[in-house]
Amino acid sequence: METIGDRLRKRREAIGLSQEKLAEKSGVSQVTISKLESNKNTRTRFVRELAQSIDVSASWLEFGEGKLETDFQRIPTKKIPLVTWGELLSGGSNFSQQINKESSQMIIVPSNISDKCFAVKVVSDSMISRESGVSFHPYEIIVIDPDKPYKSGSFVVAFNSNAKEIHFRQFVNDGGVNYLKPLNPQYPLLKAENYEILGTCCYKVAEID
Repeated sequence: METIGDRLRKRREAIGLSQEKLAEKSGVSQVTISKLESNKNTRTRFVRELAQSIDVSASWLEFGEGKLETDFQRIPTKKIPLVTWGELLSGGSNFSQQINKESSQMIIVPSNISDKCFAVKVVSDSMISRESGVSFHPYEIIVIDPDKPYKSGSFVVAFNSNAKEIHFRQFVNDGGVNYLKPLNPQYPLLKAENYEILGTCCYKVAEID
């Protein structure tokens, strides 16, 4: 899943700018740029300044959507509820019908995301990969779609009503058997047959504090 930092680095390198030159041109510190490009931060309030400096649209840089060329306009957005793992665990199978959008904390996401989506903050290092590729760090926020189909390789929220457990894992099929796989090998592989899939991750939106 490509991040704002990935897009920033690729575009910066494509137009021949060093991090130092981009910092001078945008007025954004090189430390901030470095943290974005290394995915230590996955969001910034300096989207507009960076986008202008590398001649791309702010919507493309921030969300990876819309046109690459400069338009300096954000894509349409809407709000969805940000819930806790405790709320997910207590709601279980019926959670998506129980969300109280009036009382929940809300976050802003692109408007093309389903109205049934909700967001939750990653709280453990179980989905940090030791290899290159996608990782989900503590304090990042993921958007979960209860209606999005999942397949081998999908990232899902899974609920075990008997054990009263809920996990964010990668759904994988190996030799005809379905598993819930952590990206961090220090955590155990779980058999998916014991879990109900509450939804599929469709977006990652927030910065690491």
